[in-house]
Amino acid sequence: MGGGYEPRQLALTSNFHLPVSYTRGVHLSESRDRSGAAPNFCRKDESKGSFNPEAIREGLMPREGKKPPSSQALALLYLRSKRDWSQKELAGRLGWADDKQVSRYERGGRELSRKTLETAAEVLGYPPEAVEALLFIGHWIEPGGLEEPPLPEPLSPEVRRSIDRSCLTLAWSFLDGWRAELVRAVTRVKVEMSRRQAQDLWARLKSATRQDRREAVANLPEFQSWALAELVCHESEKAAAHKVETALELADLALYIAGRIPGEERWRSRVEGYCWAYLANARRVANDFVGADKAFARAWELWKAGAAVVPGILAEWRLLEREASLRRAQHRFPEALDLFEKAKVASKGEPLATARILLNKEHIHEQTGDVQAALTTLREAAPIVEELGDIRLRFVLLFKMVNNLCHLQRYGEAGVYLPQVRELVIQLGNEMDLIRVVWLSARVAVGEGRRGEAIADLEQVRQHFTARGLAYDAALASTMRPWLPWSLPSSIWRRSARLRCEIWPVQWVGFFRLKGLLGKLWQRSPFSWMPPSGKPPPSIWQPVSAELSGIVAEGSERHRPPGST
Repeated sequence: MGGGYEPRQLALTSNFHLPVSYTRGVHLSESRDRSGAAPNFCRKDESKGSFNPEAIREGLMPREGKKPPSSQALALLYLRSKRDWSQKELAGRLGWADDKQVSRYERGGRELSRKTLETAAEVLGYPPEAVEALLFIGHWIEPGGLEEPPLPEPLSPEVRRSIDRSCLTLAWSFLDGWRAELVRAVTRVKVEMSRRQAQDLWARLKSATRQDRREAVANLPEFQSWALAELVCHESEKAAAHKVETALELADLALYIAGRIPGEERWRSRVEGYCWAYLANARRVANDFVGADKAFARAWELWKAGAAVVPGILAEWRLLEREASLRRAQHRFPEALDLFEKAKVASKGEPLATARILLNKEHIHEQTGDVQAALTTLREAAPIVEELGDIRLRFVLLFKMVNNLCHLQRYGEAGVYLPQVRELVIQLGNEMDLIRVVWLSARVAVGEGRRGEAIADLEQVRQHFTARGLAYDAALASTMRPWLPWSLPSSIWRRSARLRCEIWPVQWVGFFRLKGLLGKLWQRSPFSWMPPSGKPPPSIWQPVSAELSGIVAEGSERHRPPGST
């Protein structure tokens, strides 16, 4: 370095932070003159006409004969510098008349007690744990004060430093991991508390009118809760098994809540995405597949916008499972199976998720005519459902088991399960489930030759749907009557004529499918040919009955509890 010193070559200013800064006993941040120029040791030595490094060395180091600052002094210096407070400001906040007292503590000119250090830290806005951490780190950075017994093989300074660094690294790694675990544990507790509070909030909203619910959410902060939005989504899913209008209303309420929850925008996007998925589910149950598709597109858009938030609070597998149910209802079976597999992976083996996914996959196997695969899936789900002890899942499992055994004409085995199905449906108290069980009883009665009982059950199902204005489902129930074995003299023409009168209000897609099925029934009509016994053999009706059952199952899709079938 030749020539005169230029300030731009070494700009030591008050913004230049050093672990320890001294200027002939004065802290660097207070060593400017009135003109704002840098301290004298940063200027050119006029007597020699060159830069004087000794001036810097002398200014930055403690005076000769003075011991270096203690760990407490360095901790105070660090905390004060971190807050960007001057020594004078800190002394004033502490109520010290002598504003040079802070400087004496930091230079080591006066011993700083632990109590005084913690008091200063509190004024600076730091907890006692911050002081503890700084002293701990300082102890292991320079552990020269450690007392050790005499060793037969003395360790070199290099070996000791290596040991100290290893201890410091190990301690830091442990603390870092432990902190992350504590964050997760505390978050879990807070999440569960929020969900319990949501139960109480929903109990207050449940009986309120739609308008009162919205006013409560708009005006009362406690109702602007992510956990309440999540719970209302699940209530919408449950309501879909009873009344689709209620399911749509609750999904809309969940979205209204989600749009008002406090916090970061990314978290709000995550919750809104979750709620849009349940609105899509309600639209699926209402047979609004186009609306459901649009809602799912919006759901995934918002969900991905909040991808940076802590994962696992809201279950992604539920979104995948709901979309898979939509693809299943649209008969896009390969897509549905792929989404169910993704949901299974995302659930990480959660028993409830696994059970629901398996029960949904069974429905696809049934609709595609692979009854053996459907039964295999049910057997896989059975131990999980039993362990969960959920009445709803047990009912769905046994209902499906009986239904598939009927497909295989194993009516004796189906009859063994039927009393359990009836017992569970009584516990659930769901009217639609009860009608489904009556329909299932009719199937078993047909197989066991109890024709009169089967006709009575099917008529009850048809009347129930008619009373509720569900013409499509009422017509589908009527189609099952030609499926009965012919034990009394009658003609397929009269049955077909009555059926044509009943199915005229059926939705067009269902109508043309039923029309094609009636053609198959006519081809198997006894007017075409009749065996000597006067009864058509059961083999004639088997292909048709399987397709009828599939149409009935599909037509009643909106009455099936979402997520369970």
